[in-house]
Amino acid sequence: MALTSRYLAAGWCLVALAALRCIPAIRRPATLDPGRAPEKMWDRLGALESFRFRLLYSTDVPFDVGAEFEGRWVAPDREHWSGHWLRAGEVTRAVLVAAGTDQYQKQGGSWLAAPRGLETRVFDQAQSVLAGRALTFRQETGRSFQYEFTPELRFLDPGLSKQMKGELELDSRYGLPTRIRCHEPDGAAEWLVTFGSFNRAGRIDVPFVPEAELALKPDGWGGFGAMNRALGIVGSRLDRIGVVYGFRRRWCGAVLLLRRPLQRSLVEFALSRGRAEVWSGTRAGEKLPDQDRALTVAGDMAFRVHLAERLAGGRALDAAVELAELPQPRLVVRKVGGAFQELRTDTTGLYVLVVDGKALGTTSRTRNGSLVFADIGARDFVRLVAAVVSSGGAPVGFRITEERSR
Repeated sequence: MALTSRYLAAGWCLVALAALRCIPAIRRPATLDPGRAPEKMWDRLGALESFRFRLLYSTDVPFDVGAEFEGRWVAPDREHWSGHWLRAGEVTRAVLVAAGTDQYQKQGGSWLAAPRGLETRVFDQAQSVLAGRALTFRQETGRSFQYEFTPELRFLDPGLSKQMKGELELDSRYGLPTRIRCHEPDGAAEWLVTFGSFNRAGRIDVPFVPEAELALKPDGWGGFGAMNRALGIVGSRLDRIGVVYGFRRRWCGAVLLLRRPLQRSLVEFALSRGRAEVWSGTRAGEKLPDQDRALTVAGDMAFRVHLAERLAGGRALDAAVELAELPQPRLVVRKVGGAFQELRTDTTGLYVLVVDGKALGTTSRTRNGSLVFADIGARDFVRLVAAVVSSGGAPVGFRITEERSR
């Protein structure tokens, strides 16, 4: 029994050591001059992967207000706040999560989405207290540099009649702010923020609150297995273009949930079977025996091509996007495990990209065995085309039978 306990203890030690190795190290400046250390403190704080904070404030004149929150910040801009506001003796508790331009407040068992406000921007709140304030270095104590300043907190002191004092503490090893306090020595007014758990604050999950719902029906039937595989492929396409989504399964169908509404034509293309092929071809007008293989390119009736030979398709194709400083992005299509041959200069041949029987673009240009298409369309569509080509095609596609926005 004792031996087993030793092995268990040793195992937990190994787990703890492994966890510690996963914590990224904080970059330590070579030297820190106390007089200049505050100049880059916000840059240093923003360069971390995460940190925890605590923010509180209170006053009793001209009215009784206050707040106390604990939170986490996770790069690049996610924040989690939990605490309460106090106004006229009434306490309002709140849990908020923010990311980008959005924030979510928990109400009961659900989340309410809204545009992001100052209440979930810890950097803005902390920086505003020091903005334009002259800092005076006071002393170095232990591992901290301490500074003084004269604050102006108009939301606690609208008439600037209070004799407020400000204090700033920096970690003298890393130049990170650890504490900012403004207080009225002989009164109730106080504002305080502390920072800690640098690079050890954990993760923040952003609530999924959809703004659009689309009912889907498969355009064929290969069983539930085929439909599930197709939904997985559609999901991978949406992932590649940065769309936040979810699926709700239904009998013989599904509901696509989108955090943000997406252009209808883009959604329909993402839901298609997406069977991509590369053909050799010739621009219409040439005399060819097979006139049935003529396709309109990108909906332009003045540009038609005759298809000659299928060169590759499905899983044999992969695609990427070049977002250079060009009028339109370029789509680069390559043959997995092979190469497309350069066309002869004495021919009028073309390579044609075909998806689900529609010609999306043509090119006569190759680069290192890959095809470069410059005529596919705008950036969002080209990114989706790359995702569809790379997905290898789905066993079924889906059509939208109903659409609802919130």
